[in-house]
Order: sequence, then structure tokens, then C-alpha cells
Amino acid sequence: MPGKEPDSSSADNSPADNLSSSGPSTGGRPPKPESERREISHGIYLSEQEKQEIRKRADEAGLSMNEFFRRRALGPSVQPEMRRATRRRLTEVATDIRKIRKEVERVTFLTEVKEELRSALEDLTALISEMK
Repeated sequence: MPGKEPDSSSADNSPADNLSSSGPSTGGRPPKPESERREISHGIYLSEQEKQEIRKRADEAGLSMNEFFRRRALGPSVQPEMRRATRRRLTEVATDIRKIRKEVERVTFLTEVKEELRSALEDLTALISEMK
């Protein structure tokens, strides 16, 4: 109701009380090991055109600019996201082709077995006819 004082019991349990700095934090990401922490910043000067080109390449690779710089400087070449997606799709297609090949081999085997069974049945029928 308007003009009514807030209940003091509900004020004691407000969400802001849970954000107090007393005690260790129980949520969030655990801290990285010291060997993985990035604490040093190194700025570079770029023209606007250079920055836009680098941003475009980083976006194509699905990376932030910082991660793009880091990988270009320290790791193997950075591939655009489209190239990685194409590689994944080619791998899927290759897997499908292997499955098809196995099925063709299975059907071919079954066809060969069917022919051998037909031949054996004909031989058996001939032998039974001779016995009559």
C-alpha cells in the first residue's frame, strides 16, 4: 500500500545483503592458474584501415581481435570460420561415404552368398531328384 513502511523482516533478507564482501565468493569462474593468466598489455598503433581489415579477418575466423593477434603471433595460421566449417562438412561427407561403402560391401557380400546358396540348392535338388 502507498505510504506503508517496508516490513523490516523483508529488508533484512534483501538480495543486496547477499552481495556483501564478507567471506569468500561461492559463485563465478574459478581463478586461472598463474601460468595461464594474461597480465601484460602491449598496445600497437594502427591506421583505421588496418584496424578494419584486422577486425574483418578476426570476425571471419570467429575470434576477438586480441585472440586473433595472439594466434597469428604464437600459433599456426588462423583459418576463417568458413574454412573450418567447410572442413567439418567435408569430414562429415567422408564419413557418410565410408558408411555407404560398407553398406555396398555388405550388400555385395549378401548377393554373393545368395548366389552360392542358390547354386547349392540347385545341386541339392538335383541330388534329391536322382535319389527318387
